Amino acid sequence: MARIVDVEPFLSLYPFHLGEDETIVLHIEDQFCEWNTGTYFVTKDEVRKFQMTKEGSSCIHPPKRGISCSIQSLTTMLLNYQTPTTLLKFDAISGKETEITLLEKAIPAKAPALFDFF
Repeated sequence: MARIVDVEPFLSLYPFHLGEDETIVLHIEDQFCEWNTGTYFVTKDEVRKFQMTKEGSSCIHPPKRGISCSIQSLTTMLLNYQTPTTLLKFDAISGKETEITLLEKAIPAKAPALFDFF
């Protein structure tokens, strides 16, 4: 079991494989840790969280760009338990196929490991 407690610093430390002109836009929903809910722009050099101009404001239109997912799905993808393509097939995430492919390419291909010993 795993949980990303603070998305912005986690994304900042994550070793994404992105080119100079590539950007991943993530729309994250977290029911329990409201500070994680938001839109994140991930580039090769930085992670920026979209800052709302008014407290409590929200857009009534669905985003035209980016990948929408829960914190659980984000954790699943970034810890290599499931691929973005697999989660898309099961409607656990949403977004354009080109953006899903970019995210999948940007995630280092490593096997997940659980070290459960002391």
